[in-house]
Amino acid sequence: MAIVDDHAAIAPELRRLGRAPQVRPLPTFLQITRDTEQPEPMRSTNHSTFGFRLVSLALFAVIALMTLGPVGGRPHTHLSPDFDRFAAYALLGSFYALAYPRWRLWILAVCLVAAAGALEWAQLYVPGRDAGLSDFVFKAVGAIIGLLAGRLLPRLFRPVT
Repeated sequence: MAIVDDHAAIAPELRRLGRAPQVRPLPTFLQITRDTEQPEPMRSTNHSTFGFRLVSLALFAVIALMTLGPVGGRPHTHLSPDFDRFAAYALLGSFYALAYPRWRLWILAVCLVAAAGALEWAQLYVPGRDAGLSDFVFKAVGAIIGLLAGRLLPRLFRPVT
């Protein structure tokens, strides 16, 4: 990766003035590459992502409908509603991690946490529904743990070569 460096042009002038140039390498996200060079992919994947993308979008649509729909339309389990929220977003996070393996994990986490916050905030405008900070926290933590699990589990079950 070639870095565009303007320090080479001003370094002799600084040396003439008696000041040694202090050149620090740029962080990788600020480095500029030439147009002819292609950035390397983050990592290769061994699975097709189309099915995971389809399932993750469908799962998000179902979660949005359950979140913004009437309370009676939501499935009831024998577990606490907080665990239901956590488990739904953990499942969503794991599918998103499998669907977008080349995306940085923090970008996916920001997107899912923002979506959980937006859906929780939208409940304020739905009659009969209430939003709560604890609900949002369970959803956000579930999404992050699901993302981590979705990113780490395929590494554990790689075929031995």
